[in-house]
Amino acid sequence: MKDYKQIWNNLSTSFKDASFFVCCISDEDDIRRNGTITAEFLDSVLQIETTDKVLEIGCGVARIGRELAAYCGEWHGVDISGNMIDYARKRTAGMPNVYLYELPDNSLRIFPDNTFDCVYSSIVFMHLDKPDMFTYIREAVRVLKPGGRAYFDTYNILSPDGWKIFLDLVDRFPSGTRPGHISQFSTPEEVRKYMTEAGFADIHIDDQNTQLVVMLGRKPE
Repeated sequence: MKDYKQIWNNLSTSFKDASFFVCCISDEDDIRRNGTITAEFLDSVLQIETTDKVLEIGCGVARIGRELAAYCGEWHGVDISGNMIDYARKRTAGMPNVYLYELPDNSLRIFPDNTFDCVYSSIVFMHLDKPDMFTYIREAVRVLKPGGRAYFDTYNILSPDGWKIFLDLVDRFPSGTRPGHISQFSTPEEVRKYMTEAGFADIHIDDQNTQLVVMLGRKPE
């Protein structure tokens, strides 16, 4: 089993490195602009209400959460890396509806059942082994309230750009040299299976993005 905590703490010994590995940019204004675009998108697809309690899995430096907090009642961010949480805490200082947690392991066991109205994870699952990705999807169902909504995405190996990225990684990192955070790839059929077996209803899989496959689902009432 990968030690994700060590991997991501090693990649985030400075804010510049942390933000680069989160979103490939390190300028604060650029991070805020980038986070605003994603926050507006998630607000739309998850139909977030101003009273909602929202959880982000793999919040990093709060690129998204800092901007999304304005759309909901409470925004909760979790990350396996304590370094990431420290940077996120500094970036969200003074925001009363923001809550941050360092995960002890690859689960959401720090939260009880039926806690959140929305759960999402963006540009995170591609860095996880498949069993760990499924664990988070299954955990998301557990911590969602009945009727709660979820959004996830990961690289789609069947997409044009996804396949190019895959080939580039194959050529750049021969066997035995691949870093622990190297991107992994899925298919629309595969992630639909994960969502179904985890217990989601009203599942929608969108494979129209040139790189990503997007998963939407709702916890049964």
